[in-house]
Amino acid sequence: WEIELIIAKEIIVDFNKLRTFLDGDYRRFIDALLLRYEVRDLKLVLRTLYRKENTKELRDHMMHDRSKEHIDFDKLLNLTSISEVAGLVKGSIFEEAFVSIDEDDISRIEFHMDMVLDAVYFRNLIKSTEKMSKEDQNIVVDAVGLMIDLLNIQWIYRAKKYHHMLDEELLNYTLLG
Repeated sequence: WEIELIIAKEIIVDFNKLRTFLDGDYRRFIDALLLRYEVRDLKLVLRTLYRKENTKELRDHMMHDRSKEHIDFDKLLNLTSISEVAGLVKGSIFEEAFVSIDEDDISRIEFHMDMVLDAVYFRNLIKSTEKMSKEDQNIVVDAVGLMIDLLNIQWIYRAKKYHHMLDEELLNYTLLG
């Protein structure tokens, strides 16, 4: 994880350098790309909460750019339940991901949250391209579509192998795009 962390932090630094040379629409796109790391860190915290582990040790594992946080990770790391997290994310772009949370089905909640948070990320990413030129928008939509397809394949495999989900359930979880 240490190598992954170093690489991610360097990518964030490079994107932030590039961001300074871009205008508003393309700057918003870079911000949307960087949301990936915040989503990853939020999933890490949620996974730790599911497993009833100590979230205090996660600070060293965080990748996202703290200056662009959509939620307060200092507060997040002090929470002890998923319902507390749902309260913290109210009013943020992550709020919609916590609407359908049911802590009773803990065996599937981790899978569900991963998928819903990724859906938030990809919707935000596609939305950030709306004011780009048609040519640039098409390039991004094609690339994001490929990423979504690959992620859907991973999800289907995990859902079948580890969660024994029905095909009908899988359709509800696949990302569009």
